[in-house]
Amino acid sequence: MLGDPSAAVDRWFALAWPMALLFHLGGNSQHLSALVNGEPGSVALGQLAMVVAAAMVMVRRCRRSVAALAVIHLAVTVDKLPVIGNHELILALASLVVVVAVFVSRSRSGQWGWLDAAVPGLRWLFLVSYGSIAFSKLNTGFLDLGASCATLFGDEMGRWLGLSVTDHTALAALAVYGTVIIELLVPILLLIRRTRFYGVLLGLGFHGFLALDPTSHVFDFTSTLTPLLLLFAPVPLRVGLSRLHRSLGSMVAPRSFLGWMAVTAATHLLILRIGLAPWLVPYPLWLAITVTLGWWLLRHRPVTPGDPAALGHPARVVLVVVALAALNGAAPYLELKTATGFNMYSNLHTSQGRSNHLLVPATVPLRGLDLVTVQAPDDHDLAYYAEPDLAVPRENLERALGVVLEPETETPAQWSATAHPDPLDRLTLVDTATGQPLVATGFLNNRSWPRRAMGWMAHKFALRRTVVTSEPRACLRSWGPAY
Repeated sequence: MLGDPSAAVDRWFALAWPMALLFHLGGNSQHLSALVNGEPGSVALGQLAMVVAAAMVMVRRCRRSVAALAVIHLAVTVDKLPVIGNHELILALASLVVVVAVFVSRSRSGQWGWLDAAVPGLRWLFLVSYGSIAFSKLNTGFLDLGASCATLFGDEMGRWLGLSVTDHTALAALAVYGTVIIELLVPILLLIRRTRFYGVLLGLGFHGFLALDPTSHVFDFTSTLTPLLLLFAPVPLRVGLSRLHRSLGSMVAPRSFLGWMAVTAATHLLILRIGLAPWLVPYPLWLAITVTLGWWLLRHRPVTPGDPAALGHPARVVLVVVALAALNGAAPYLELKTATGFNMYSNLHTSQGRSNHLLVPATVPLRGLDLVTVQAPDDHDLAYYAEPDLAVPRENLERALGVVLEPETETPAQWSATAHPDPLDRLTLVDTATGQPLVATGFLNNRSWPRRAMGWMAHKFALRRTVVTSEPRACLRSWGPAY
């Protein structure tokens, strides 16, 4: 276990963790926006329950409220799959660590005992997840100054200053190579005990800078990383955070805090209802908290970065969650999945045994992949895929259209135009590898229930995203309508 019992030094995490969940909701308000506009859904209702549970954790801090928040968040994440961000998956795995820690920690350890079981696992979860994200960027696409996602994001941030990163080779190189170097350095510095504090500072500074652009809502990713990074900070600093947490709890009455949260949430929902920018409430609030935290850290920083915490040894059941994170990071190279595979905005290409990664030039295709080229008019729902350098996994198109697709030469399609409209109307689908046209040969829901169940599982937990076929591999940000 840890040389410094986490229950004594990391009570601040009971405030920072639910805050990260709330900032995630603030940066990803699509479902809440649909709810306030009269289109209720199970995800939005679950997110409202998350807000209430997060408030209870920050006010009551009891084990039951902690477990309830973690379980609700996991349920919402499964409901949202497969369209979740990489940071949201990290948050979900952290919630899984928390709920496991609550149940494995002994009841006599008190309301804070779950931290002793959770903190080591959360540290290793961060190292595995963040390390996988950094490793995925070592590819020819990301290192190409014209195609890199780093250049694209640099252009978005540069617009606020009237700069175009793409038009300045030096700025593009700084964005690309600076990102790679920093993201590789952070987990390395955190692994080495003497440099751990510098890894915390580098990670907080870099991701704090990236989150200054509100329109891309990167602040939700930064708010996810911040509490996990602070778990690596020297013990005196974390003890100070816990004292600050306790002081805030004594200064602000629970009713006042809950009232403030209710007003903030209502204001955010009202802005969504009016149709204004969804970051108007969460981004300024995040910025104020981040600046305050940064000022506090600079004021209370240790003279030397000594007394770093040991990483700790997670319980075996918690190690299972860390192993799941490791498998998720390896999944693109095994071709098990490419959606949310800790490969966010990395230009990584892993398809049909090939990869553009510098260190992993070939993949292990554990699952077969049939790619389809789409031709569609501009007003068609699938027109997004009509670009000449995009190919769509056939299983994704089948699910989007609700039909089984086969080569035209094998089985002719039998459709009743009066009973069912042709799902391929105005569409031309071609097998990318063979050049053969594809036609619909039946409805997907006519398959046997075991095959439908397996398809649902693959769609939820092992989705392969659209493939960019041109070189260099361009930055593909949008999910597209067929996922």
